[in-house]
Amino acid sequence: MIAFVPTLAAVILAGFGVFRLATKPTAPANIFRPQKSDITALYREKSRGKAMTSRLDTVVGSPENPSLLDNGSESVPATNVRIVGTQTKTDANPLLFSNRERILTTEDVYALLQTDLSLQRELQIRALIKLSLSKNCDRVQYAVEYVSLPIGGITTLEAYVASQPEPDDVRGQGGYTLEYSADWASRVLGKEIKETSSSRAAFAAFMKEMETYVPSEALIVPGTGRAALG
Repeated sequence: MIAFVPTLAAVILAGFGVFRLATKPTAPANIFRPQKSDITALYREKSRGKAMTSRLDTVVGSPENPSLLDNGSESVPATNVRIVGTQTKTDANPLLFSNRERILTTEDVYALLQTDLSLQRELQIRALIKLSLSKNCDRVQYAVEYVSLPIGGITTLEAYVASQPEPDDVRGQGGYTLEYSADWASRVLGKEIKETSSSRAAFAAFMKEMETYVPSEALIVPGTGRAALG
């Protein structure tokens, strides 16, 4: 019987590994008109570790608005959280982190995005979903850069990105970061953001609420392009 226990554990772990591989997301869920399968795909990727998983980034996806191009994502320790002693994550004292996305847009949208809440709505919903599904994510940030078009006959963002030899060559100018914290999310929702994914039913209700979400003002963090990510 004793020898059977490790074998059973190995079989369970192997089965879980196969399940994770089989359910690895390859496309984003529909977060604005979610079906049951979208809710399942999102909820399956709940992040309980010290950093947001790439799977969760994949299933939440990039902005749908064609004037807001995704330009990279990363998770880093939250700069405003002081960790005393060893950086050991516990449920009582989690190691918090920030999820940062770089957004590339045109100069006119760059100016509008600072104040136009309807334009910010999509970014806010994506931030709320990430904050809901990730236990230790303290804030979601969008570092906004812009490209002044036309450039050498190039008139669209997609054409500009395609014209660059490497992804790292896609650079713009920028001066602010839109920041959405867990505290902000809890205030605008009127409830603790992490509780919205305490169960599948709770998360389904939260996603239903997002269909009529009214955008709220966000903190704009000054910076200069990519330096705003440091």
